[in-house]
Formats: sequence, structure tokens, C-alpha cells
Amino acid sequence: MRTFIARGRLTLLLAGLLLLPMAGAANGAADRPGGARQCATLAKALSAEAPAIFASCLIDQFGNKYEFTIDKDHKYVYGTVTNVQCGDTWPLSGSYVKKAGFFQLELTAANPNDGDACVPIYKLKGAYPNAAWYYVTGYGDQEFTYTVCAHPGKPLRVEHGGARP
Repeated sequence: MRTFIARGRLTLLLAGLLLLPMAGAANGAADRPGGARQCATLAKALSAEAPAIFASCLIDQFGNKYEFTIDKDHKYVYGTVTNVQCGDTWPLSGSYVKKAGFFQLELTAANPNDGDACVPIYKLKGAYPNAAWYYVTGYGDQEFTYTVCAHPGKPLRVEHGGARP
């Protein structure tokens, strides 16, 4: 035998109004002017609002352009270097870690051409946005601050340093 509980219309109306916001969040219904959707979970909301770690397009003091993808899960970066000093595109890989409040970024560029006038490989290491050049022989004594690609400076004409030995 079933028993039904009689509820007044006001009680049912209030209960329905309480459920509407949950239904809207669950299906991503637009609840802002202009039809923008809100995130359905706190995790999605936090990831949507998370700031970038550092710029994924950087320029060194010689005008070489480093464009890369940031793998936040594994703390790796990979991409290419448009090397204005050697007139070619080089493969790029690297990694980063957060240390003492700064991101330690290390990028490695490898020369795809054998026998040209440029070094075979170099690394840029430092506490972002600062870095220094390193070669197979060690520290290159060339420190600098990266420029973000959206605001590039005028590249310098370089005869020595950077990718040029």
C-alpha cells in the first residue's frame, strides 16, 4: 500500500526553485548574460582560471625565437627555435621545476645541420625570465632576460655569441 504525503503548492514551488540552480550547473546551462557557460565542477572552474606558468613563446637577446608547448603534467617543454643567427629552425626540448618561488627553466636547442658555422647544441638555463647560455664546453658567460614574443625587441646583428661560436 502506497502512502502519499500531501504538500502545499508553496512548499513544492520552493523545492523546485532550490533544484533549478543544480540542474543548470549539471548540464552547463547558460546562466550569464550573453550566453556564457559556467563550469560544472570546482575542478573545471579552477583549471579554467589557472594562470599560465610562463610564456610559451620567448625571444633571447640575439633575436632567436623559442616557441614551445608546456606539458604541465610532466614539467617538460618541446617545440622549435627559429634561429635568426643561423637562418634555420632547430628542434627544442626542455624542462622546468619550481624552486625557491621561481621557475627554473632549461631549454636545449640542437642544430639539425652538420658542418655549418653554428654550434651543434646549446642550452639556456636560469630562473625564469632570466637565463644564461651553456655549451658542450660549459658556461658561455652570456646572461640575459627573455622577451615575450608579443613584445619583441629589435634583433641584433650578431657575429659572435649565442649560436655562433
